[in-house]
Amino acid sequence: MTESTSEVTQFDAQWFRERLPAPDELENILSGDPVSALLNLAKTRAPIETGFEGTPVDITGNPEIAAQFALATTAAQKLKSEPNPGLTPEEIQALHAFVHLVARPALRVIEGETPGAPEPWPELDQHRLMVARRIRGVGRLDTAARQPAGTGWFASPALLMTNNHVAAAICGINPHTDPAWRSNLDGAVSVHNKRWKEFPDERPTWDPGDSPSGDNVPAGRVNQIVATHPSLDMALLEVADVTDSEALVLPLSAGGPDEPDKERVYVAGYPAVFSHLYIHPDLLRLLFGGTSTIVHKRVAPGLLRGRTDSTLRHDASTLGGNSGSAIIEFDSHLVVGLHYSGKYGDTNFSVPLWHIKDDPFFKDNELNFR
Repeated sequence: MTESTSEVTQFDAQWFRERLPAPDELENILSGDPVSALLNLAKTRAPIETGFEGTPVDITGNPEIAAQFALATTAAQKLKSEPNPGLTPEEIQALHAFVHLVARPALRVIEGETPGAPEPWPELDQHRLMVARRIRGVGRLDTAARQPAGTGWFASPALLMTNNHVAAAICGINPHTDPAWRSNLDGAVSVHNKRWKEFPDERPTWDPGDSPSGDNVPAGRVNQIVATHPSLDMALLEVADVTDSEALVLPLSAGGPDEPDKERVYVAGYPAVFSHLYIHPDLLRLLFGGTSTIVHKRVAPGLLRGRTDSTLRHDASTLGGNSGSAIIEFDSHLVVGLHYSGKYGDTNFSVPLWHIKDDPFFKDNELNFR
């Protein structure tokens, strides 16, 4: 569900029970021919790189995929009927695929909306217009060479919010391979801000499109990196050439969620698979489209899973490329968190923005909460 490459080997029955549908709903899913049902579901809901647009690569007829889904349904049945089921590593991995398809999909945005809503998430239909309005202000951040670096969204009419490590990527620093990336970031920001002013064509781009725009004129150019937070993974970028940016601002929540351990939220961003995630290769191709830098806008529903002083956890499906995504409450449609990392099959991490609303990072840059 997240961007780490750690192999999933530990089985936590409670983790799965908290994420799977309610017992009666799960019983309906597992009755009849659940393998065929999962195969049909996969054709329209494979969460990351296929589904909802045209026909994906037809690997659902692959006997190995059917075998993986048979493992998944066997594991789900055990989980439903046994307090502490003993599952093999293969069953655990297959059960993660089951969770992706049934309970935590990352739904493709088509023409500004998510067509269709999974049964556990009626809010996606009930709040369709507001969700569509909010995700307009979320875009893909690309390097000058048009390589995806992460996600950014309008926190004010001129400023995009994203992560420090995304800012590092658009400055040519690889935060995944350079252990000193943070200590090098401020110097790189100074150098690149000066260079982007002298050579505007080298500026990174921001594009809120549903799909990569190819050779089309990008929606906006990053003028400069305005601020990097000294301890939290947050950055602000000044962007230009975006029409009516005032209407794209995502409002920040001043009070935060009522229930930070179970609030229903959605994550808007651009997941991409940059690694193999240690899962079965056929499931990788089905669920994530294989390793790819072609990214599309996605809306992923999930639950908040608790907060510490500096971290807000959530369980929506994200991957690399979601870095910088907005965590938005369904009830208020206000932003409560800034996603920055996660561990596949475990949890995701974001900055609890309301909790630090008095930080100079916000006040110095005139960001408002409501």
